[in-house]
Amino acid sequence: MPEANNYEQLWCRRITDTNYEVCSIPFFLYDVALGDVVLVRTSDLTMCQVLQPSGRFVFRVWFEAADHSVHDPVAETLKQEGALLEWWSPRLLAVDASDQNHAQRIADYLGIR
Repeated sequence: MPEANNYEQLWCRRITDTNYEVCSIPFFLYDVALGDVVLVRTSDLTMCQVLQPSGRFVFRVWFEAADHSVHDPVAETLKQEGALLEWWSPRLLAVDASDQNHAQRIADYLGIR
């Protein structure tokens, strides 16, 4: 039996019985991004592998405090950069970048090397 927290439920669009397109930004699942086409087991709808990467990139931003005066300006700047955002909590933000150049601009803004 898998341990709790080994899974993340993602919104997906069914393409075939075994292929789905990811329609949300993953928070905890790495090497999967918005728009990826993934293979799933039909018995439990667990993702097995990425079949077709979308070319998108995912960043996770953790704020030390749930302080809107800190994270709202960051989120607004990321939106102005064209990033798609999803909040898990007032402290955890998932950020989607459309391609490698877009991802580099976001990484530069966030100070990621």
